[in-house]
Amino acid sequence: SLDLAEKNTRIKQLNDELAESDRELRTQLEQLSTVKRTLEKSEEQYRLASIGSNDALWDWDYQSQRTHYSDRWFEMTGFSSEKQGDLLLTDMMHPDDRDRYTEAVRNHMDGKTDHLLEEVRVRTASGSWKWIYIRGTTIYDATGNLTHITGSITDIDERKTREAKIETLAYFDPLTSLPNRTNALQICREMIKDTPAEGQSGIIFVNITNFTLINNMFGHATGDKVLVNTAKILSSMMNEHVRIARFGGDQFILFISETSTAVMEKYAQLVIRLLSRKMDLEGRVHYLSVNAGVALYPDHAQTPEDLFQKADAALHRAKILGNAGYYLYNDDIQQTLAYHLELETALRTAIDNGEIYVAYQPQINLLTGKIDGLEALARWNYPRRGEISPGVFIPIAEQTGQIDALGFYIVQAAVNFIKRAEPLGHTEFTVSVNVSVRQMQANDFVPRLIHFVEQSGVAPQRINVEITESFLIESIDLMAEKLTRLRDAGFLLSLDDFGKGYSSLAYLKELPVHFVKIDKAFIDDIRAENRTKLLAESIITLSHKLGLKVVAEGVEYEDQYLYLKKHHCDIIQGYYFSKPESEDTVLGQMELSFT
Repeated sequence: SLDLAEKNTRIKQLNDELAESDRELRTQLEQLSTVKRTLEKSEEQYRLASIGSNDALWDWDYQSQRTHYSDRWFEMTGFSSEKQGDLLLTDMMHPDDRDRYTEAVRNHMDGKTDHLLEEVRVRTASGSWKWIYIRGTTIYDATGNLTHITGSITDIDERKTREAKIETLAYFDPLTSLPNRTNALQICREMIKDTPAEGQSGIIFVNITNFTLINNMFGHATGDKVLVNTAKILSSMMNEHVRIARFGGDQFILFISETSTAVMEKYAQLVIRLLSRKMDLEGRVHYLSVNAGVALYPDHAQTPEDLFQKADAALHRAKILGNAGYYLYNDDIQQTLAYHLELETALRTAIDNGEIYVAYQPQINLLTGKIDGLEALARWNYPRRGEISPGVFIPIAEQTGQIDALGFYIVQAAVNFIKRAEPLGHTEFTVSVNVSVRQMQANDFVPRLIHFVEQSGVAPQRINVEITESFLIESIDLMAEKLTRLRDAGFLLSLDDFGKGYSSLAYLKELPVHFVKIDKAFIDDIRAENRTKLLAESIITLSHKLGLKVVAEGVEYEDQYLYLKKHHCDIIQGYYFSKPESEDTVLGQMELSFT
């Protein structure tokens, strides 16, 4: 009976346990039913939301490792739900974005972030990449196990395209597509940061010094083409150590890493050589005048801003020296620039203060031995520093736009001198005045000059307008037109520094000039015992065949004079006969015979 009682007790316990299990099963069944209804309701809500939304919905089943997408996803990517429906997002993701996205998912699963939020690119059915914005959140079961990551996907491709355009405008030059000034500063920062402790890096500022002339002469469309072509030429130098940017206007920058002073100078020479070559744009030939300034880190500067300033100072120095060339920064530049700035400032008031005056250098006719003409030359007596060389202040005047006022002042002085000499019986000589590129390119210069001389009462035949041949290559047609107007008005015309720049003898047939002035370099060669002395003879012979008179300038020695006389040069100018003199001295020379 004891065994029976124990068995009954045991049976009763089992019944109680079974009853408890039944209750738990029923509770779990009710919970599952509730979850099911909730999920069905949520799915319906998501379905309805997706229909009315531009977003796609996605659900990643952690257990099966499969992803389900709403119809909007397939519209977005162009894929078929049958063929691509089981692909994971990472299967379609751009390789550059995959690791970042995977890390974001892991961080969210580990509870480090409240939501999964990532912008990535995915491959579409057409093969292109599309930007999407993925939102997601983890879902866990009652026991705390991860079951799903579910969320939405937004097509942000248009926004990303707009942002890319904005960034391009902010950091890249729209004309050349090169990094712009803002971007250049960042490039320089990165270059300096990556420079090894014992290494060097550097920049080269490149400036097209005759760009304004090209722009004004041929229009902004041509100017833009010049800049684009310049960018292409410079970009051809790019490699792992060289980057290029457009700093603005007619200025470019080269960034050169892992370099040295010698290498930087070679790059500067290469830049000038490449950009100085003939540039053929739409059937018109252009030649660029280029200067460059070079500075190195850490030799010359420690910061990007300071490096820019030092390279710019070196560029400025190169411009002061004139001609196409580069300059490597050194500590003496600051002193030179301070002097240059002082002269630039003082020159602005020099005419009004009576500091500018004109000296006249006689031009001797070799047949008569008499003064045939004079060249009017600007001189500056600066009270603080005395006489300033024209080779110093004339380039400053040209660079700062003061050459217009200075040039016209010389014309006025020449006209006044002619009028002063007439009552003294000196009525035949001419006065040559130099006209700068900047003056000649101004639309009102020619009519203004004609009007002024007419109003003065001086015959235009007494004024000889000298233009340098170096800029004719850029504007032969326009210059010929302006020179023709001056010639038709009665002015004499001279082509100065002939043979120095880009011109050829063929230009002489196209230009309505009366005189050719042989550049001093050819006159210097007369003293050399080589074939170069024959060039002066050839210029004289051909010019005479074209009906032009020849002026030899810079004649300093007797053997030069005798050679030129032997080969029938028409006029000689130089220290052999006379240096530039004051009006009073020249008036006293008028009756002298120099031969």
